[in-house]
Amino acid sequence: MKLSVRLLSVLLAVTMIFSIFSVVVSAEGEAANVTIKTDVDTVVAGDIIEVTVNVANNYYATSMRWPVLFSNAFFELVEGSVKATDELNALGGSAKCNEAPDNTVYTTTYSSTDYTGVLVQWTAAASATGITPYRQADGMECFTFSLRVKEDVNVSDSGSIVIPEDYPRFYNYILTDMEEPFSPDKVVKCETLVHNFENATVECVTPEILPIEDSGVVLDKENKLIKGVALGTLDNLDSYVYASVGEIAISPAKENRMGTGSKVSLTHNGVTYETYTLVIAGDVNGDAYVDYMDLMLIDWYEAYGVSFSGAQKIAADLTGDGKVNANDKIALDAYLNFECEIDQATGTVVNY
Repeated sequence: MKLSVRLLSVLLAVTMIFSIFSVVVSAEGEAANVTIKTDVDTVVAGDIIEVTVNVANNYYATSMRWPVLFSNAFFELVEGSVKATDELNALGGSAKCNEAPDNTVYTTTYSSTDYTGVLVQWTAAASATGITPYRQADGMECFTFSLRVKEDVNVSDSGSIVIPEDYPRFYNYILTDMEEPFSPDKVVKCETLVHNFENATVECVTPEILPIEDSGVVLDKENKLIKGVALGTLDNLDSYVYASVGEIAISPAKENRMGTGSKVSLTHNGVTYETYTLVIAGDVNGDAYVDYMDLMLIDWYEAYGVSFSGAQKIAADLTGDGKVNANDKIALDAYLNFECEIDQATGTVVNY
């Protein structure tokens, strides 16, 4: 008898006798690794996150059953979002997603007082030609669903998504030996199989632009200025700042470069939370270069009273005395002649 036929016989026999989920494995003691993943790890109230259950194991599993619980003070389920992935469905069999499971999904560790659960399960297809068990050593994204962060969640609160380790009904039967000849005593009830779980935690944060440590960037939160950024392309900003949540955008940008006066904004879900103005010391006209055009503009400011914005005044004050005058013009001229350098963090010339 071929191995696939024997496996089918075992599956059907166990199903008929016990009417419960069954599992076929290559050997006792192998571990299933079940990882809960989220598309983000920081959120604000009202966000929707995507959750994925990844299963990697060496079991020749004919069924899987996972109760996934989430903090009910932090999350609420997006109804209708629980589904098996296309990859899992391609293996054949039956995938079920119960969005309102009974209390058997809860354990002494995780109760319905603090958690809400969904129950996801899969049973392999059986036919006259055999079965296709689950054996994904490198793992597969098996189930996905969406959770909404509740509107009354506070900053620094966190929500957990877990599979309870003390849940008693993951698997019930295993085949302890795949080698011929087959005998019924190789099918045994296994009260506890080895499972390794990696759960997920999501934190509610304030959307804000934050400095990258040791980058030299200076965030003036009071005046909403960013200093300490070297001349370069827009991509360089990623080396200086990041968003606690959301996305950072820069405008205007000239030839994919950022200069004095560029606006650095943080947006999340269509809402702009804060906007900074970029200051590049020496780049007075905001063209993302430090050159003789900036020197000429300082001269015009002093001689003809050309109007400067606040950011331009800071970019032009290369001596750091709070004024824009001939001393700054002399300092910039020295820089352009390679006689000194500009410290972007302080906005002043050094080695001068």
